[in-house]
Amino acid sequence: MNSISLPSNRLKFFVHFMRRQSWGFAVLFLCSFVVATTTSMWPMITGSLVDALTQFEGDKSNVFLDLKNLFLAALCFWLFAELMMRIQGFITAIVYPRFETNVRMQTFAYVSHHSHAYFSRNFVGGIANRIGDLPRSAIMILDFTFVNMLPVIFAITISAYLFSQLDLALGSVLFSWLSLHLLICSFACAKAALLS
Repeated sequence: MNSISLPSNRLKFFVHFMRRQSWGFAVLFLCSFVVATTTSMWPMITGSLVDALTQFEGDKSNVFLDLKNLFLAALCFWLFAELMMRIQGFITAIVYPRFETNVRMQTFAYVSHHSHAYFSRNFVGGIANRIGDLPRSAIMILDFTFVNMLPVIFAITISAYLFSQLDLALGSVLFSWLSLHLLICSFACAKAALLS
């Protein structure tokens, strides 16, 4: 009889282990949002710098002195974005190994409480490989989520909002096209997963 239980649903499985380090995953989520925001805002900041330089009407030799606040704001914004990326990397280096260890140890404890008949029916090497592959696969999914998927979703939403501030139709078209594209990709990936 097995006294240890693990969620069988994938989302519940991840939440079960992420709850143990909720602060770390909250910081990773925040960093993903900030990195996406700074990436989306950087073209606007660069545009305002170019506009300020082209429309400058003062003495050309003092252009940097007169626009130093704008340059310092852009530099601080860039440094903040860089700092958030470094924090994300640092927290990742702490959280992911602990997450992987928790998954491996609790999965091992779960399997070790199975009956003798379970081990007689299944190859022990296969069970060991699955226990070893599960934490690595979970880390790959988390890494993809926090480094690729969430920043892209945030960037799409922020970009669509910024475009809608320029022209509502343009923002709506951008958001609709990207949503349709992602929907088609998700259906194609689901079908490809079934075929593989």
